[in-house]
Amino acid sequence: MKIYITIVAAFAATCVAITQATGSENLVKNPDLSSDTAGWETMCMPRTDGASVRNKEANFISHVADQGAAGTQGCLKVSTKLEEGTLNTTNNTGACASIVKVSGSDETPARVKVTFYAKSADHTTEYLYIGRVGGGGNKHALPITSDWQKFEVEISAPYPISGIIFCPTNKIGKDAVNGEVLLDEVAVEDLGPISH
Repeated sequence: MKIYITIVAAFAATCVAITQATGSENLVKNPDLSSDTAGWETMCMPRTDGASVRNKEANFISHVADQGAAGTQGCLKVSTKLEEGTLNTTNNTGACASIVKVSGSDETPARVKVTFYAKSADHTTEYLYIGRVGGGGNKHALPITSDWQKFEVEISAPYPISGIIFCPTNKIGKDAVNGEVLLDEVAVEDLGPISH
């Protein structure tokens, strides 16, 4: 019995080590959004008169209890309502998932894989922006429909990544637009440095 317990313990330790080495741990603090929006926040930095200032009163996120993806309960609703006369770029506007920071530099860019479900909640929003909070690195403008779809993208940047932002956008993916999107089952994994 003692040998069996030792083997099981060794196997469990090996599995944990492999998980950590491959970076498959989910860095999102509330990925399934089953009961609330903890770990998520609104980001809104409209540009007026040539300067961007964070609007701390903006609230673009809410919890939806009965519309989860892939048979799950609960999801996040992102409803961007932008002030007229302001310019809102996608890298500073939308719903931000706080993650465990992934280090990055010019020599060793930060790389993460983002997997999630999304759909248009208002049947008019056609594209969803996803990228590093604050910009820098690559980003994506993904076509979405009124049906749940699963997406998987890679984001890399020569800076640390401590948050991923999701924002209704236009086809170009540069400007935020008014829109409603549902998100669920969000996973962010550290891919580690690029191997040469």
